[in-house]
Amino acid sequence: MARQMLDQTVAAAAAVSTSLRSMRGTQRPDVIISTTPALPTLLAGDVVSRLLHVPHIAEVRDAWPDLIHELSLVTNATGRLLPTGLTGKLEDSVLPGFFTRAQQRAAAVVVTTESFAHRLRDRGINATVVRSGVSRAEIESENFDAGVRSQSRDGVNLLYVGTVGRSQDLGCAIRAAALVPGVCLRIVGDGADKAALVALAEKLAAPVDFYPQSTGTELASHWDWADAGLVSLGDVPAHTRTVPSKLYSLMVRRVPVLGIVAGEAAEIITINGAGIVAHPGDIASIAEAMRLFSSSVVEPSLRARQWAVDHASVEVMGSSYDALLEEVCR
Repeated sequence: MARQMLDQTVAAAAAVSTSLRSMRGTQRPDVIISTTPALPTLLAGDVVSRLLHVPHIAEVRDAWPDLIHELSLVTNATGRLLPTGLTGKLEDSVLPGFFTRAQQRAAAVVVTTESFAHRLRDRGINATVVRSGVSRAEIESENFDAGVRSQSRDGVNLLYVGTVGRSQDLGCAIRAAALVPGVCLRIVGDGADKAALVALAEKLAAPVDFYPQSTGTELASHWDWADAGLVSLGDVPAHTRTVPSKLYSLMVRRVPVLGIVAGEAAEIITINGAGIVAHPGDIASIAEAMRLFSSSVVEPSLRARQWAVDHASVEVMGSSYDALLEEVCR
């Protein structure tokens, strides 16, 4: 984590330097847009905006700065070498306050969920929701035939595709899979937790296979194997105000979802009949959801696909962003 934060800080500093060198005179932009999860990028956008006297749109695609405290960011980044009183103060008030003030100075802060937008507005921040979009290619692709697949074999083939990191807390899914006969879990992707998860699966003799990040026909072959898709977030309060973008991709393709999520993401799955929800961090709840997938056909409703098209398509996202840009640059 320390190396990642250092890398992001260097990149943000370089972005400031490059922007100031290239954006002079007639090159001056109408607006500066910063994109986070790389948290220092928010500060880079704030600095360039103030120096060039142009509005700043801060995209915050994770629940920052709330995650600083909830993930013990400073404590973990420093390897617990600093006094807990110091790291606790940095995580609880100093750094969150610093980043909140940068968000308050922004002309607009773009977030991906209504629940997090509401939280930021309570802090005096001009928050606008632009959900992560699904592409036209995904919308027009052939729908996933869950019923045929689930009836053609015993148990369930469960596929996770994406980042294998701390936020996803895939260890709970691995522990649950080891408890449920007939479950086969495939994890496709890379990240900071992958080595530890491989070791955990080996220790538990869990039915889990790991594959590197893939695209194209190789990724398509993983979906040919799968009966359902896994979406997972860890049990921290900020994640109740987070919706992983892969959820929308699964919904639009009518892939049954096992969602180890809470809050807004869980509501979207439940209200739209997109799959089954288990509580993050609760291995018994996750195992029970896996048993339901293993013993019966779980087929998402048509309204799950339509909701994703209506609220998370690139057309909807683009239209919302165009309107925001026009408002900010007016």
